[in-house]
Amino acid sequence: WVLLDTGHQEYREVKYQRELLGAVPGARVYRQLQAQKKWCELGKIDYTIMTDEVIRANPVFLSNWKFILSNLASTQSIDLSSHIENVVSILNKSGRGTLREIEVSLPTAEQCLIRASIFTLIHRGRLKAALDEEPLNASTQIDIVS
Repeated sequence: WVLLDTGHQEYREVKYQRELLGAVPGARVYRQLQAQKKWCELGKIDYTIMTDEVIRANPVFLSNWKFILSNLASTQSIDLSSHIENVVSILNKSGRGTLREIEVSLPTAEQCLIRASIFTLIHRGRLKAALDEEPLNASTQIDIVS
């Protein structure tokens, strides 16, 4: 279940492709997916089935998200709220910037906390980056989601 800062909800079921190939009416997997889909329809929640083939289709995207989630896990006990506000303030003025430009704009903050703040905002759907196109680095362009 995914809940974005915008309030948008989505339910994502992850299955191996081979499980779906054998999902005939009456099979456990088939019944499970149909029940989830119906539950989402009743709750007006978007429903997506993600397979291992889809997830692994873009190794750059997967690698970038592994890096982001690892970073978020290591900073989860830190209150980033003031850093998040600073990042949003900078991007509200310029509309966009690279990781490096944002970090340079906040010289008194630790780089790891600025990156964690940016990654938190990407994870929440408030910022976006072309994570599916190139490895995450200091030159990665960050944009505000409109």
